[in-house]
Amino acid sequence: KVQLKTLNTHIPTTNPYNNPTLTNHTIPKFSNFTEDSLSLPYFFYSRNPHHRAVIQPQTNMLRASMALRSSAVATLRIAQGIPKNRVNSLGFETRQNLLNEISAASKDPAVKAIVITGSDHSSAFSAGADITEFNATGEFKSPSLHDLIETLESVEKPTVAAIKGVALGGGLELALACKYRVAEPGAKLGLPEVHLGIIPGAGGTQRLPRLSSVNFALDAITSGRHFRAPEALKNNVIDGITPEGETLESYASSFALECTKNSVEALQARNLSLVKVAGDA
Repeated sequence: KVQLKTLNTHIPTTNPYNNPTLTNHTIPKFSNFTEDSLSLPYFFYSRNPHHRAVIQPQTNMLRASMALRSSAVATLRIAQGIPKNRVNSLGFETRQNLLNEISAASKDPAVKAIVITGSDHSSAFSAGADITEFNATGEFKSPSLHDLIETLESVEKPTVAAIKGVALGGGLELALACKYRVAEPGAKLGLPEVHLGIIPGAGGTQRLPRLSSVNFALDAITSGRHFRAPEALKNNVIDGITPEGETLESYASSFALECTKNSVEALQARNLSLVKVAGDA
């Protein structure tokens, strides 16, 4: 039997959102829990590939991107197993794999929460769409980024984007489809599509103002500038920054696990497609 180490992870105890529709949601503070107190299965992940096949859970196993399960939290890695994709761009193969893995994890009763992060071979969360797929018709092979985002947003379990390196364009739009977001202190976020002569096309123009404010979103979208994690936290784009001395994945996993205590209504309130802001029809 594997025993979890005692954790002292601090999560904001107040609702960071200005939107009154979210005032019933609070992320509680927690500390000092163990496997026994959680009464949830613990799946150990080994970096040794010879061990991995032996000790990973055998039920509903996914591809290599579901690289870690800890206390019923499944971690899915964008573009895992596609080493040529150095920045985890959201091309067809990556979209297809990730959509399948999200769908499988959402249906797996052993999985209580999902963390999405970048691949092992990349320092990025995701640099966005694969611009080699851009064409005159504006059509993408199915599943499109819209399909992927809608699938992710429809998951009824807590979903947490663990942002490392950069989350830009479609990468940030993917993170916005998660119910929660945490990031490394030096992570950069942004919607730089304006520099290509286009605007964000996968929901960023709608979800960002619902999450932060119209003024912040308008500035981010029209300038295309990058903003770092502290500014993102200040403007409610993310929910937490990795504490000093803790890894991003450990923090995200603990965060996700704590969010499993939230009510169905609280989770629904985090679905940005359902949140209304001033000016909405």
